[in-house]
Amino acid sequence: MTGLTINGLSGQDNVRLIEGHVCQAEVTIEHPRHEILKYRWEIMAEVDKSVESDGGDFEPSPEVIWRDSSDHSTTKVEFFAPSAGEYRLFVYVDDSHDNAATANIPILVESASFMGLIVHRIKKYFSLMT
Repeated sequence: MTGLTINGLSGQDNVRLIEGHVCQAEVTIEHPRHEILKYRWEIMAEVDKSVESDGGDFEPSPEVIWRDSSDHSTTKVEFFAPSAGEYRLFVYVDDSHDNAATANIPILVESASFMGLIVHRIKKYFSLMT
């Protein structure tokens, strides 16, 4: 994989989202064979600092907050930012020869005011209409 972004931002950009807002993630990948790849997308809660591993020690799997349930042959996915908190977006890519790759990007989701959320969704709705 050569890149993973959310709304055009990479992990080095300290991705901050507003809860409830529509977001777009995209993975870029170079594959030597021109074949259809399968993509799986998940958002997981960040591992609690009290149980975070050190140097590869055991670490419990965090809760899966969201999974993509659409066509799994696309490099892009849209999702609503979850409730305020720390998360990671994961993408898993498989080819037909049992090769796989994975990448993740940390996300900080901040709370939105109720009115701000309504205004954002109205703007999004009308931008889709034009």
